[in-house]
Amino acid sequence: KHMAIQILDGGLGTALEDNYNIKFNNKQTPLWSSHLLLSNPDILLSCQRDFVQAGIDILSTATYQVSIEGFARTKSTECSNGIPRDKIGRYLRDAVSIASRAIEEGKKKGDDEDDNNDDDDERGVGGVKMALSLGPYGATMVPGQEYSGKYDKEHDGEEGLYQWHLERLQLFTGTEGVMEKVEYIALETIPRVDEIRAVRRAVFSAGLEKKKFWISCVFPG
Repeated sequence: KHMAIQILDGGLGTALEDNYNIKFNNKQTPLWSSHLLLSNPDILLSCQRDFVQAGIDILSTATYQVSIEGFARTKSTECSNGIPRDKIGRYLRDAVSIASRAIEEGKKKGDDEDDNNDDDDERGVGGVKMALSLGPYGATMVPGQEYSGKYDKEHDGEEGLYQWHLERLQLFTGTEGVMEKVEYIALETIPRVDEIRAVRRAVFSAGLEKKKFWISCVFPG
């Protein structure tokens, strides 16, 4: 049986910069695209809806650079010294909720357009799935090392990376209303072989072995 090719969204950060004039930097927006969960969820919704309306099959959540460390470096009105771990869950729920809304609103517009279009193409908005987007440890470093794989001593090996990825996955599994809505887990731009092994172990240890997931890699690494 042949499997259909699935079209992914992306890149979210580039689309936000190019189409919505959003600017990112390590100091002001350490969460990068995920920062819009705090600062401007309406723009995030609009940008993700654009992807749906363009005809993708899978929409990624705005969580690629989510980490405990990134939230700790992010200041909000409520948390002027950084957002602690016990406050992160609401933003993870928002990420899934916004992606879900983008799919529904994009699908509605697509259905309305189909009423006026005789094209029988069944791809795109009618059956868009959601993927939980998660980047490598290096994507949370300052400066980012997701392409070089040059990590600090604590995370310069499989065991340290396994513990880090497991702890981050547990943020999501421990937040009600998140994983139930996610069809896939997208483990993206992993630059190291030991991190590939670590993240596979973490997925199973987090109890997510029944979720479909993929790992995309950066080479050489």
